Amino acid sequence: MKSTIGKRFGITGQTDRSKRIGRANRPVQHDESAHGPDPLGARPLSEVLAQLEAEVARVGDQRLRAAARRYVLMLRSRPEHPDSLHGLGLIAGRLGKPSLAAPLMRAAIRSDPARLDFVGNLGNVYKNMGRFGPAIACYRKVLEAVPDSAMAYNNLGNVLQEQGDLEQAVESYRRALAARPDFPEAWTNLGNTLQKQGQSEAAVAAFHKALELKPGFPAALMNLGSTLQKLGEAEQAVACLKQVLAVQPNSTPAANKLQRIYLDQGRYREVLEVGHDVRRRSATNQMAAACDAFAHLALGDTERFRYLYGMADLPAQVMLDPPGDAPDLASFNQALAADVLSHPSLKWIDDTYETSRRGFVYGLLDQKTPAVEQFAAQLRAAIERFKAGLTGDPGHPFFGNIPDGYAINLWATVLGGGGHHPPHHHEGNWLSGVYYARVPRSVSAAGEEQAGWIVFDGFTHLPGMAGHENFVRRVEPVEGLLVLFPSYFMHATVPFTGDDTRVSLAFDLAPL
Repeated sequence: MKSTIGKRFGITGQTDRSKRIGRANRPVQHDESAHGPDPLGARPLSEVLAQLEAEVARVGDQRLRAAARRYVLMLRSRPEHPDSLHGLGLIAGRLGKPSLAAPLMRAAIRSDPARLDFVGNLGNVYKNMGRFGPAIACYRKVLEAVPDSAMAYNNLGNVLQEQGDLEQAVESYRRALAARPDFPEAWTNLGNTLQKQGQSEAAVAAFHKALELKPGFPAALMNLGSTLQKLGEAEQAVACLKQVLAVQPNSTPAANKLQRIYLDQGRYREVLEVGHDVRRRSATNQMAAACDAFAHLALGDTERFRYLYGMADLPAQVMLDPPGDAPDLASFNQALAADVLSHPSLKWIDDTYETSRRGFVYGLLDQKTPAVEQFAAQLRAAIERFKAGLTGDPGHPFFGNIPDGYAINLWATVLGGGGHHPPHHHEGNWLSGVYYARVPRSVSAAGEEQAGWIVFDGFTHLPGMAGHENFVRRVEPVEGLLVLFPSYFMHATVPFTGDDTRVSLAFDLAPL
């Protein structure tokens, strides 16, 4: 059975020359240890299939359901049929269930190790799960066999960009384009990374190149719109996004970007109008929730703002207990901070655009140290206690969507003197949080300056928001403190001075 589901349902995968070489029986040694443990542990494949069948049954796409049914029927007669396992993995990814997609794709690779397209698509699944180390291992495995794989270089660049390794991401995209100059997705990704580096003019040129190759390409238009906004060309930016929505009226990313531009312009009723359409399609969209709150506040509806953004008990603050074998919390935090600072994946990033120096450690759960493993256990226990204390509220973007099952993405950040995080939120998740393992003395002694504090704002800089500073929430970092908040809460950190480093662990909780 030939796998066509990726093409039929618009799933982007590893589809360039690497697939053809894989089918030519050029064997690839697939090192599963590079990817860490299966996300579902030791669950049998039959259980994974049963859960996927239940997920597919809930969707209204008859073609998707029919394709899944054919793959399952094939597996009943040939339990290790690689194309069927891979096809079901793609379906799981299409349904937003990467934790089901990963074990299915790994089973496909075990059945046919020569299939480089399987390896590349497994990398895409890991990327979507926030497991960047295993994703990179997959893409590099493809590149070992096919050194000029434009798709693998492009996908590798995407992970490097998400990790904040912008220079290496640019290099990866340029290698993709050297192998395939007519690759509009790589031109778009290159432009997006250049924009993050502060090279806006070069980014605009890259987006125009993508549009020359693929007229009306939505991703290029959306990123071009964002860049034009930063260059002060708001009306041109709006025109780009409206062009996308004219062709794809249900494009939530384009609508979200349009909301942000309207916010910055103070066009709050238009923010609400666009947000209404977004929430109709996706009640859990984080950007729409934040924009809804800010627009109502600007228009004088403080009651709506308090309902969405000013909940009395959020952000929640919890002091963790030390693990059982730690003499005290201070000793545990010292060990945890040391593990972060010595982690092999620690990368320091100088953000030209944000003028901020930050260190990142991704994939903490892929390369766990004893301290990280202990913290992960403490974190899960704290989350369960937090969830148990919540009361559901249908229609609310947070209390109305309390998940039963979830996956945790855990990473660490290291801030030196002057380092900070600009205002941002965490799209695609339900709950986010930060734990402070090391807090510099300059932060502890900041007092009214609040240097190094986490600030839940994102709205006081907007037009017409003067006088609303009393709605801002501020939390002082304290070693051992866990801060939990809805993922749509815009938050940032205040820069601090000094030579010491602030070490924190951050997480996102994504519903399964």
